[in-house]
Amino acid sequence: MTGNLSFFSELNKRVGGKVKFGDGSYVDICGKCSILLVGKTGEQQLLTDIYYIPSFQSNIISLGQATESGCDIRMKDDYLLMYDDQGKLLMRVTRSKNRLYTIKLKTGKPVCLQARIDNENWVWHARLGHLNFESMKQMVKNNMVVGMPKVDQENQICDSCLVGKQTRKPFPKSATFRATRALELIHGNLCGPITPSTLVGNRYVFVLIDDFSRFMWTFLLKEKSEAFDTFKRFKVMVEAENSEKIKTFRTDRGGEFTSHDFNRFSENEGFIRHLTERRNRTILDTARSILKARLDPSIIVSKFEDEEDFDATRYRKIVRCLRYLLQTRPDLAYSVGVVSRYMQNPKQSQATLIKQILRYIQGTLCFGISYTRGKNVLVGYSDSSHNIDQDDGRSTTGHVFYLGTSPITWCSQKQCTVALSSCEAEYIAASAAACQAVWLKDLISELFDKEIQAVALRIDNTSAIALVKNPVFHGRTKHIKSRFHYIRECVDREEVSVEHVSGVKQCADILTKALGRIKFKEMRELLGVEDLSVSSSKFRG
Repeated sequence: MTGNLSFFSELNKRVGGKVKFGDGSYVDICGKCSILLVGKTGEQQLLTDIYYIPSFQSNIISLGQATESGCDIRMKDDYLLMYDDQGKLLMRVTRSKNRLYTIKLKTGKPVCLQARIDNENWVWHARLGHLNFESMKQMVKNNMVVGMPKVDQENQICDSCLVGKQTRKPFPKSATFRATRALELIHGNLCGPITPSTLVGNRYVFVLIDDFSRFMWTFLLKEKSEAFDTFKRFKVMVEAENSEKIKTFRTDRGGEFTSHDFNRFSENEGFIRHLTERRNRTILDTARSILKARLDPSIIVSKFEDEEDFDATRYRKIVRCLRYLLQTRPDLAYSVGVVSRYMQNPKQSQATLIKQILRYIQGTLCFGISYTRGKNVLVGYSDSSHNIDQDDGRSTTGHVFYLGTSPITWCSQKQCTVALSSCEAEYIAASAAACQAVWLKDLISELFDKEIQAVALRIDNTSAIALVKNPVFHGRTKHIKSRFHYIRECVDREEVSVEHVSGVKQCADILTKALGRIKFKEMRELLGVEDLSVSSSKFRG
């Protein structure tokens, strides 16, 4: 237990409850996660299931919980010794005068793969789906991968593994039974439903593993009910290839494996049924780790990085194609805007960003904007990210305008001057959005032959709104160029009305900065970009 929030790199706030002490008092649990401890040699050890208690002033390690996780605790003379499940010494603590065991531990941060991508050990770790280093060493030893270099054991933990592979309880170090020949024991499990589904509508992954060879087969299914027929085809295939019969089939207790048809089939075919589960977690851990590394918003690029150049002609060709795609994909506006800043002399890091964008596009080919009929109400959203560019410290402007419920124009652009505060950055962004609002107002008025009322421009910064509405606020605005005060004139002429919107409803947020995977998905839906494959028509109404 700890009250220091800085110890955690990730915190599961869904875990709650209370802890009772010997004097009958209670304290509230506000989350649970893991902490990385750093030894004297720099080696990292993961301490799991740590409760976060804000009112707690001390840090306590439960010896009972440590023994449950496989640790060996020994007390002799004036010392407490803690060993891991492999007999390695973790801690040696001297008993204090009040008969407590107090130790000063150093916490650390997991390895960021983007920062260690030049290290072959970490490159192969990511390439093999965040496989542990011990297994990688065995692959090299047995010549299982062509071209794989010798891998040294790393004493640190990958940040993506830490987030993607967190679990409640470790699995046993070794199985109680291992097969001695092929098909003697087959493990099976069904994972899903997975969101989003594949392009052809598959939502489940059916995994089958031979315990002897550890060979794994995966089948994509649309429904859980397809598992039975898939297993029957699998049985015929592998028994013909190996000239052996499946002796035992081990699965979980899911209804797809305990149905009357499946039980009758096993009795008729003469194989034994076992019930347990493991492989799906391995697959999901790998997927989560890869996704976490691929969509990490903390990636920083700069034109001053000392690294290898990338083919400028090829780089510009790809970026031009991406910019053409922005006509229908506003969710790409910020990322494509970033890579467009390095057309003159692109580096390998900028080329890596392009690859990430292309991978994202490959997975969202059916995404776009759906337009519906409704009231022709024009509404705009304006936002900015302050001092986000690493080269010149400039902020990024983002705005999007909706006619009814659908976006009709959007922009993500680096500001032309350095803002001294987030308020000033929002003010500059709002002025740019006001120019667009006035032009759209005049255009729509001409198209529909009627006067359009003042365009509502929604901003999530109250200080910027106050700056717009208070023209005598001279101390905060005297250094701002006069052309950015255009929005004040628009408000005075009642062409634009400024409104406040909460950050969670700020549609332009996705146009100003890189976001985490979950946040990005939420803001993409809020922006109006959706999966058009689930609709009967791209244009409804």
